[in-house]
Amino acid sequence: MNVLADIADLAEVLCDPHQHTERFDYWDANRHRKVGRHVTVQDGLIHQLYESVFRQTALDGGHTAPASRPPLALEALSLHTVITIAVAKWCWQLRVRQRDSIEQDIRALVGKVPTVDSDTAHQLRADLRRWRSWCEVMTGWETVFAPKGVPCPVVECGQTGTLRILLAAKRAFCRNPAQHPDGTPVCGATWDHDTIGLLADYIRQVTDGVPA
Repeated sequence: MNVLADIADLAEVLCDPHQHTERFDYWDANRHRKVGRHVTVQDGLIHQLYESVFRQTALDGGHTAPASRPPLALEALSLHTVITIAVAKWCWQLRVRQRDSIEQDIRALVGKVPTVDSDTAHQLRADLRRWRSWCEVMTGWETVFAPKGVPCPVVECGQTGTLRILLAAKRAFCRNPAQHPDGTPVCGATWDHDTIGLLADYIRQVTDGVPA
């Protein structure tokens, strides 16, 4: 897939509502097995990330004060803020007029991509991929795994307790909140279905006491 098409697909996943179909089995009155389909419309991942802050807070007891939000909700809120700032910087860099929402800004950036050089397009795609992984992991509350006592395998990072893994989707990222002077994450490493096995092997080595 070329870079422009990849960027457009990533922006769609992040910004646009999509239809989700879930199949299920049931038996009719004559005890014949049938297949049903439950169709729902789900928001884009960025909106899901924002909504997950309040959903997790409600599950934790309905408190709305920031200090009372559970750790995962605070992380989701922090990541949403980081994405907002990063998108604003991209708009400034590419001279794109900012709109009323992050989603509108990202769509505007997609429209600008055909006019930028290859290196810039690859950098934007890398950011979009990183944001997708952040959103997918942090909206999968039920299956998020945060291994304790395991440092990030990225040499430049090495922070302990910052790995967040979504077991169902086989995605993970490092949630090191430290930033460079320009506001970019110190780490922000991500793993997907192609590389999650390497991360799993690394975690097993660390937790089993074998030097990684």
